[in-house]
Parts: sequence; C-alpha cells; structure tokens
Amino acid sequence: MKLTMIGAVLLQLLLASLTQGLPRSLAELTAFVLLVALVLSGAKPKPNAHH
Repeated sequence: MKLTMIGAVLLQLLLASLTQGLPRSLAELTAFVLLVALVLSGAKPKPNAHH
C-alpha cells in the first residue's frame, strides 16, 4: 500500500511539472495530501504509559 501511495505522489508531482494553472495546483495539493496521509499511516502510536 505504501508503494502505491508513493507512486501516486510521484505521479502527481510529474503531472504538476507538466501542467500549468488550476490542474497544476490540484496536482500539487493532491501530492501534498497523499504525502501527509502516507506519513500519518506510517506513524506508530505511542505505547500507553498506564500499567
């Protein structure tokens, strides 16, 4: 799943580099949102300190 998301981010960045205007902005926004989702999905929850 992570590989798919990384591929999607790279594809959006490629699209952003090839276009201008609104499509470019949307591609950049999508790449950013996918990157944030990837980072958050990889974040491990901290162990609970309660015993």
